[in-house]
Amino acid sequence: MIRLIGILTPLVVVIVIASCTTQETGSIDLATSAAMSAPMPPPMPPPKPPKPNPGCAVDTDCTEPARPRCDVASATCVQCLGDAGCAPGQRCQMDSMCHPMP
Repeated sequence: MIRLIGILTPLVVVIVIASCTTQETGSIDLATSAAMSAPMPPPMPPPKPPKPNPGCAVDTDCTEPARPRCDVASATCVQCLGDAGCAPGQRCQMDSMCHPMP
């Protein structure tokens, strides 16, 4: 029995190897497919986050005529910081824009 197993083992190995490399059967040729494949390109780096808006620190940082004042707390240029920044008959609302008085 031991002698019979010793004879069959090389036969099984030959059959397994032949089935992996035979092109007529449509099996994958592991020996040549690994050698012929192109190397993988390196992964793409993650996208860079958008640059933060530098905002403003003083009124002179605000160059847009419609928003001439700097709201330092939010570092954004606004139209008004209070009613005194609005034309007569208008009020500075929560959006820091001048609106007609009701």
